Amino acid sequence: DAISLSRLLELTLTGKEGGKAIGRVPMAGIPHHAAERYCSELIRRGLSVALCDQLETTPAKGALLKRDITRVLTPGTVLEEGMLSARRNNWLAAVVVEPAHGKEPLRWGLASADVSTGEVQVMQRVDSDALHQELAQLSASELLWSEPGEAPAWCPDRLRLTPIASTPFSRPAAEAALLQHYGLASLDGLGLPELPLALRAMGGLLTYLRDTQPLDDTSTVPLESPRIIQSGDALVLDAQTRRNLELTATQRDGQFQGSLLWAIDRSHTAMGARALRRWLETPLLDASAIQGRQNAIGELVNK
Repeated sequence: DAISLSRLLELTLTGKEGGKAIGRVPMAGIPHHAAERYCSELIRRGLSVALCDQLETTPAKGALLKRDITRVLTPGTVLEEGMLSARRNNWLAAVVVEPAHGKEPLRWGLASADVSTGEVQVMQRVDSDALHQELAQLSASELLWSEPGEAPAWCPDRLRLTPIASTPFSRPAAEAALLQHYGLASLDGLGLPELPLALRAMGGLLTYLRDTQPLDDTSTVPLESPRIIQSGDALVLDAQTRRNLELTATQRDGQFQGSLLWAIDRSHTAMGARALRRWLETPLLDASAIQGRQNAIGELVNK
């Protein structure tokens, strides 16, 4: 790790004698006050960072100071402002896939949450192509799933896959995680029992958040109730179409400057900028919903 870190962050590689049996141990360090800057670079490269802290000020006589992992920073669970782009969502996603059986197509459930804003959305669909397009459009920082090994065909290139245990994705564990997180006696009010794969994906996502956040047993990450995305609510644009239209990045060099969003975004707040990006990436299909959105914008512009 020290050798990898020294290469990635251009640090001086030092060392310490570990005795005859071990030899010289490589070491690389950073100043404590600059940890956020260095951690953000590691997160940008798709790595995760475990933060260990001293848990006591004075040790017991003859004992070492007690230390433990207090936080795990991953690309999808970052809360620190300095590591986030305020004008775009940082999605953590989880997927549960049921392979095709005979004439039954592949079925999948997808849950995604922006831990920094509290937004949560879930969906359940069929067909691996639809899953590939949805993941490409979502552009999540991290995707959780329970099958270690090579990336499957439905996973877009350059998407960070984080394999976790399959237990949190089981129906009983997922239901328990949802009930505990939202403080509910029943899941009926969330509308998820009718979407079993989406429910399981959401349960796995909540368990992962609980395991990585620096919160005590009684605290939870503040998330809104899951918003169910129905099939046909929004237009799903494949990667090639989005690239050709240059919605959020230019075709030649992938830069934000020169894209359609760059040209039209005059938002005064980060929240408005995130909403505009989301609207542009997932255009509405229902005429009445489109007119309702236009009327709301017209009201704001005129008054």
